Amino acid sequence: DEEKKLLSNVQSTVDLTEKQLKARPFLMDRNEIMIRFMLFYGLTLKELIDLQMKDINFALNELVVHSKEGTKRTIVLSKEDRILLYQYFITIPEPVRPHYHSSHPLFVAFDFNRMTFHWVYDTDSPKALSEIAFQKMLRLEVKRAGLRKGLCSQHLRNTFILRKIKEGLLLEEIQHLVGLKTAVSLKRYYQFAKEEAN
Repeated sequence: DEEKKLLSNVQSTVDLTEKQLKARPFLMDRNEIMIRFMLFYGLTLKELIDLQMKDINFALNELVVHSKEGTKRTIVLSKEDRILLYQYFITIPEPVRPHYHSSHPLFVAFDFNRMTFHWVYDTDSPKALSEIAFQKMLRLEVKRAGLRKGLCSQHLRNTFILRKIKEGLLLEEIQHLVGLKTAVSLKRYYQFAKEEAN
């Protein structure tokens, strides 16, 4: 229920200030696809923020995710999510749009004063969205959706892991899906799922 509320709320304009309303068309698709990457593909906040243009292949629906352990995994996106990601990409005005196959960030910071995406002239590239900016955005969306306080990016990834356990996936399969070197940290999720089932 919380998941549905959050996702439908991201595309709404309820409880937004005049300034936020102006920026909304640029941010709706970006914010939704970032949340979906965590909920439905199990990305961590760091993995999400670190994504670069060279990691996405729109033609093959594939996304390469680099974990902090140095491993990488390829995720196949649903058609719906690939379209949403592409819609976000083309909302970025061409002069400040990240370049294909480059080390430009996939998720770009937004400049509310100029009402466009941030471009860093020193590096001649878009400014990556920061972890703090994502957390702030998520807090705002959670509040607007009327969900419980304290919901964070970790909860989104946890939801993905628990969903995969309920689907009956093996420990090793989930470990591979979420890019963990060992399955040790997954044991607590199995414990939680077991207790919840009882």
